[in-house]
Amino acid sequence: DRGLNHFEKIINQTHSNQISGDDAFKLYDTFGFPLDLTQLMAKERNLTVDQKRFDACMQKQKKKAKSAGKFKISSKSLDWKSISDGQHSSFVGYESFKSNSKIVKYSNIDNSKIYIVLDKTPFYAESGGQVSDKGTITGENIDLSVLNVRNENQLSVHICEGTFKFSDTDVFCKVDKTRRQNAMCNHTATHLMHKALKTVLGDHVNQAGSMVHPDYLRFDLTHFEKINQNQIEEIEKIVNDQIIENKKLDISIKSYDTAKKEGAEALFGEKYGDQVRVVKVGDFSNELCGGTHVSSAGEIGSLRIISESAISAGTRRIEAVAGLSAYEWTEQRVSLLQKLTRQLACTPDELTDRITQMQAKSKELDKKLRAFEQKGQAGLADQLIESGEKHGSFNFIKSAVPNLSPNDLRALAAQVNKRAAPSVVLLASESNGKCGLVCICSQEAVDAGHQAGKYLGELAQKLGGKGGGKPDFAMGGAPAGKDLSEALSGIELSSGLA
Repeated sequence: DRGLNHFEKIINQTHSNQISGDDAFKLYDTFGFPLDLTQLMAKERNLTVDQKRFDACMQKQKKKAKSAGKFKISSKSLDWKSISDGQHSSFVGYESFKSNSKIVKYSNIDNSKIYIVLDKTPFYAESGGQVSDKGTITGENIDLSVLNVRNENQLSVHICEGTFKFSDTDVFCKVDKTRRQNAMCNHTATHLMHKALKTVLGDHVNQAGSMVHPDYLRFDLTHFEKINQNQIEEIEKIVNDQIIENKKLDISIKSYDTAKKEGAEALFGEKYGDQVRVVKVGDFSNELCGGTHVSSAGEIGSLRIISESAISAGTRRIEAVAGLSAYEWTEQRVSLLQKLTRQLACTPDELTDRITQMQAKSKELDKKLRAFEQKGQAGLADQLIESGEKHGSFNFIKSAVPNLSPNDLRALAAQVNKRAAPSVVLLASESNGKCGLVCICSQEAVDAGHQAGKYLGELAQKLGGKGGGKPDFAMGGAPAGKDLSEALSGIELSSGLA
């Protein structure tokens, strides 16, 4: 509802026939509206969406996220202050969302953030495509928010901000449980979808990259063509069937050779040690993975694929949502469906037929409108021919006509030329803040040496525009707001051409 309310606010504040790319991106980034949903809702209001600007906003965010992810630290680059000895960076987050830990060392070299290494941590460090946990680290004179956790030189480095004054090494760590659980849903859903993709598309499918976020999942795969809608629906059904069956997860540590013999899926190019962590979902999915997962598939709730696209030759990208995000995504579409059925006074089952009827009616009205416009243009053509100048055996027709699109201007010029031949026709028209130019020479005029490109070029130059073409036909454009009649009056047929 918040997203729909914001959409209505955008509509009320829009003074053109287009929703800005920035507004469309905010709907995507803040309220989870995919671009196709915004485009559909905009089309319902006879509006378009500035997709070029939306794509620019998306790229800017990706660059920002990528830049934020480039966290390069080492013992040499940070001035570490060691305050306790013993083990460090033992991960206990598979079993618990919290822990009583000790600070091993820290650094606050940039004075805005503090970097902490603990003896043990419940915070998952970004790896394997899964983003890191967030949460808090508290203690005596310590109140920190964990923004990110990165692995560096076998250290789990917690990037934090907040207040700190180390009088004691003991701290209490608490993971943002909701965020982690959402990430777990999306991670297990990624495994199920990977297997479903192989089932539907073929064994040639391999994972080429992934992103597991609390709000969504992204999966890159090797595949040679677009994944069609029927295949997407089949992939969704296979995954959701596994979720409904509530398959239990079996997570174990095995030797790499044993895991491979038992059919575990390993990522191409990934380096594995002698001992690996194996994540199995019932008898359906079997992968090597160090990430966090739900205990049974039913906890995922559901999965919805929201987009499919090409990112390079032979590589496709799927974006999907699971868990709470899938519920919210579905709610948005149900709300939109209800809104459409109310506006069109029909049931959901009747919606397709109603839209088909409206499209047919619109097509019929367009046909009638075109016929009316052509009739009007015929009358306008008569006026232009009557106002033409006679130069020897040729009719020279030059005029500014009101509010015609480039296509309509071209059609009018062709009609005039056909009826007035032998002729040279030079027309200009302002429409939608632009000025269109067209020149057509009949075959007789071309044979006599007249060139449409020459006349149009002269006119375009006078108007500060550009244009050109062949001897018999040329088109161009110029900025609006110029005196077309004055510019046209300065164009004369080439002397000596009869």
